[in-house]
Amino acid sequence: MKWMDRGHQKELLTPGQNQKLYLAGALNPATGELTVVEGNQKNSDLFLRLLESLLEQYPHAKRIHVILDNYRIHSSRIVQAALTHRLKRISLVFLPP
Repeated sequence: MKWMDRGHQKELLTPGQNQKLYLAGALNPATGELTVVEGNQKNSDLFLRLLESLLEQYPHAKRIHVILDNYRIHSSRIVQAALTHRLKRISLVFLPP
């Protein structure tokens, strides 16, 4: 913490440009294991990478149930197409709005 005299303002140097990093994660309630992926944008691609990571992490699971809120990237056309074609073992369960 810095103290300043009344009427004076100290100049603080900052490290540079602020960068945003978005995380998407899933918790396995049985084991407490957390699966996390990161990206530069919060979009359907980030969500799909999380789902693909879950498939890699649980290769022997017949079905993976993912409980979600109703954020729009969870039900986009891109996600629906991926669930139909390459993510067939994933089942999305939406919470009531």
